[in-house]
Order: sequence, then C-alpha cells, then structure tokens
Amino acid sequence: KRNKALQRWYRLWQGATELQPYPEDERTNFHVPLTEWQVRAKLAREIDALLGEESEVIVKGVGPSDIERAPKLSRYMNWRIKSLRLFVKLHDYLLQKIVLGTTIGFLPWVRKERTVRESVKKETPITRSAIDEFSGLETIVNDTEITYEDVEKTVVDFEGPDLVVEDIENWALPSNSKTLEEADHFERRLRLTVDEILDLADLDKLDRKVLNKETIEKLRKLAETGSVGEGTETDSGKSVRDEKADLEGQPETGTARDERLTLINWVGWFRTKNAKAEDRAIRTVGFYQPDTHLLLGASRLVDLFPDGRHPFISSVLYRNYNRFWGKGLPEELESINAEMDSHHSGLTDVLPFTLG
Repeated sequence: KRNKALQRWYRLWQGATELQPYPEDERTNFHVPLTEWQVRAKLAREIDALLGEESEVIVKGVGPSDIERAPKLSRYMNWRIKSLRLFVKLHDYLLQKIVLGTTIGFLPWVRKERTVRESVKKETPITRSAIDEFSGLETIVNDTEITYEDVEKTVVDFEGPDLVVEDIENWALPSNSKTLEEADHFERRLRLTVDEILDLADLDKLDRKVLNKETIEKLRKLAETGSVGEGTETDSGKSVRDEKADLEGQPETGTARDERLTLINWVGWFRTKNAKAEDRAIRTVGFYQPDTHLLLGASRLVDLFPDGRHPFISSVLYRNYNRFWGKGLPEELESINAEMDSHHSGLTDVLPFTLG
C-alpha cells in the first residue's frame, strides 16, 4: 500500500500527465506544477543553508590548546566535506526527504582502490671488459645497467565513511515503529550482482559454506535468466522502480540488461532456537535470497559493526505522530494539486463555449 502511495507522490513531483484516451475530444491535459514549485523552493533553501556560498564548518575551542588548533581544524573539516563530494549525495538525500517524506542514509566505511601503471627504475649489476688508461691492458670493470620497467600497483583512492542514499521503496518496518533505533526489526531490499555478493562474502558478511560452487552457479543462472522455474514474484518494489524508469525515460530491461539479484537484509532482535528460557534476544543481521530460499549469512550485529550500531540514519520532512514514516510535500499538496488541475481543465473546456 505504501509503495502505491509512493508512486502517486513521485508522479506529482515529476509532473506526470495522463495520456488523453480520446484525442478527438481535444480536451486539455495540463498539469498545474504546484508541487514541483514547492519542492524546488524547499530544496533550494535547505541546500543553500548546508552548502551555500557562506556555509562553513567553524570549530570553537574549549581550552587554551584547543583555541590554538581551532583555525587549522576548521580548514581541515571544510576540505574533508568537499573531498567527500557531498553535494550530489546531500542533494539526493534532501530531495527524497522532501518528495517522499522520509529518507534513509547508509554510512559504511569505504575503501576505494584503483590500479595505476608507473615506470620503475631498475639497476642491475654487470661486469664488462675495458682498457686500463694507465697500463693499456684489458681489465674487468664492475658497472650498473639501468633499465625502466612498467609495473602495475594498487593505490588507495579514498578510505573513510561514505554516504549512500537508500531507496525508500526497498524498506519495510513494523507499523508501530517510531525510529530505526526503537524498531524491533527492519528489512531492506538489496539489489546486488553475483560479484557484489561474493565481495560481501570476502568481507565475512556472508557464509562461505553456503556460497559453495553449486550455489554460486545457481545464483549466476538466476541473474542471467531471471527465474528459478517457480515463477513467483519476490520483489514488491519492482512496480515503483518501473514507474520511476518510465517517467525518467530509462531503457527497459531488454535494452539494458539488469543482472542484479534481490537480497533481503534483516536487522533486528533475534532469539535462537537453542537458547535457554532466561536467555535474551541479541541484535542480529541476516541476508536472505527469496528466489532460491537461501539464507546466505547471519551473524551478530557486533560482528559486522564493532561499535554495535547499525550504520543507518533517517530524516523526515514532517513527522507523523508516533510513526516512523514522515509526510512529504506531494502528500501534503496532493488534494490541492488535483483540485487545481480539475479547475484548470474545467475552465479550459468552458472557454470555447464562452467565446462562441
């Protein structure tokens, strides 16, 4: 139900108009861009406050030594924010909050590497014959041969916390949840290739015993064909993604092949079957592949994140009372925008008769 509502609000932001079913009637199909104007104005104000011309991080010292270091730390923090290329990420983060009411950011520790090729100087000791300038006799001289060899090596492009804006249609929480921290559990849908799944296994987030050769071949076949023979639909967010792709003019799957698989990332309190009656539930993280019905990995939260916290942050535009999901501008303006469209269409239809 929520994904259907997200489709409506996203169409309002895109200014989508319905196709005229009876073109011979020559009826108007204009959409009053009230929602787009309000969203753009709100987004401009928030970005200007965070990343405007006069925005900067100011460090205020507490003690004498802190006061001396404050200017240096201010320059470093401003450079650090710019090095993260936060404009695009914050733009998407804020835009999703304004349009859909809620936005969630994933803050993983990222290490980005790249392969470079450089020429390395190589010195090889050699012996050669020469004529002694004093005696005129032939002698042996130790010399060094210098050559240059192209070698490839890996350098670290970036290492530190990153901001990944999550797709809201891929999240599910219990209806009584108020915040991510207070939720008994929550689920997020991941869209990953088989290689990305293997990367998670290399980071010890998935179980290598489950991801054996047979399972990997089964996952690759599923990614290439899109089916395991059961014909069941396990991706409830596909309709929203298709709606976005259609409004944004993206090519269909047949043109741009999508070989990503759906994984359900479950995070919450879990009590094992072999626990005693007095044992309490522990924070657990699991990765489940619904098409093959395989649990690819499950572990304690502290094993994946040493600080014992999940790396997610959430923001809402207008907070609903005792609810996690916030209220966005399209939801707020939906009825007003529909009324304005209706009035405009009515007046446009009446105008020819009035002139007649």
